[in-house]
Amino acid sequence: MKKCKTCGEEFEPERKTAVYCSDKCRYHNWLANKKRVTIPADMRFSILHRDGFACRYCGDRPPKKTLRVDHVVSIEDGGARTDFANLVTTCNPCNAGKGKKSLDPSEVPPLAD
Repeated sequence: MKKCKTCGEEFEPERKTAVYCSDKCRYHNWLANKKRVTIPADMRFSILHRDGFACRYCGDRPPKKTLRVDHVVSIEDGGARTDFANLVTTCNPCNAGKGKKSLDPSEVPPLAD
């Protein structure tokens, strides 16, 4: 019997070198150790400037809200990492409400003129 590296449950390995009880545990371990995708600092500032330093969803600005740059279509769903059209300024509450789901680009409010 061995202990799974991810969930800690004991399992009978099919191979001598097995360290995970299932493919699901192997995948979750891979996700946990995957490096986050970062947006270059100069691009992040350009997006914030383009959006007028305001959340594209609710319109709030600092210091009332903390802003961040987020992907409209996530990288995992095929969105481009550094495409200006795929990046928007969001406040923490709006970004947390979106979570990891991808949005249809038509759901993002247009830029204010």
